[in-house]
Amino acid sequence: MSMGNNWAPAPQMAPVAAPKKPGVAGIVFGIILMVVGPIIGAIVMAVGAGVSLVSGAISVSNAPDFAADASDNYVDVTAGTTMAFWFPAGGSAQCAVVDPNGNQITPVKPGYSSNSGDLQVVLTFDATVDGSYDVACLSNGDMFNYRVAPSLLTNGVATSLIVGGVIIGVTFIGGLILLIVSVVSRSNWTKTYGQAMQPMMYPPQAPYPPQQFPQQAPYPPQEYPPQPPAAYPPQQ
Repeated sequence: MSMGNNWAPAPQMAPVAAPKKPGVAGIVFGIILMVVGPIIGAIVMAVGAGVSLVSGAISVSNAPDFAADASDNYVDVTAGTTMAFWFPAGGSAQCAVVDPNGNQITPVKPGYSSNSGDLQVVLTFDATVDGSYDVACLSNGDMFNYRVAPSLLTNGVATSLIVGGVIIGVTFIGGLILLIVSVVSRSNWTKTYGQAMQPMMYPPQAPYPPQQFPQQAPYPPQEYPPQPPAAYPPQQ
């Protein structure tokens, strides 16, 4: 007969709670910023430039006609505005500008071409102060009428392009940063806590081996010698 003492396995420790896995909201919002932001910026650029071009075209059409070789032509200009000399196609002349303070301004040829109807930009100048500017053009005998009005490409177009570009850059870069941070955060969580949210537990303790006691040998059977039959005296 064997005797032993079996021990139950040691109790397991309580699982270590893993932090919540970062969600996908940052990834989704980052992608939205990268896609929608540039679209909004492009719309701002297109709408702003379109409005500016239409407004500039209206200003050109409403500007008074000045005769070449005539003097005392005055134009009211707001500081910071780029003004243009609009000549008929093929027209050319030498022009001069005097600002309200009596300072002479030399118009320059622009690095772009711009047209409004039958007129085109030939020369431009920048207004530095508010007031009435004296303009005059000498055509060398070629008589024609010209107009002085804001340049289409600088009348708010540059502002629209800058604002739209800022929107595109900020939203795209911001969305890209948010996307990268969210992806890295989720990747680090996966490396630390596994593909699935598995509880961290200590391994169970091995049970103690049963204690064995040696078997005791059985007692040998006791043998007794046979007893002789009892002698009884004969009966008389």
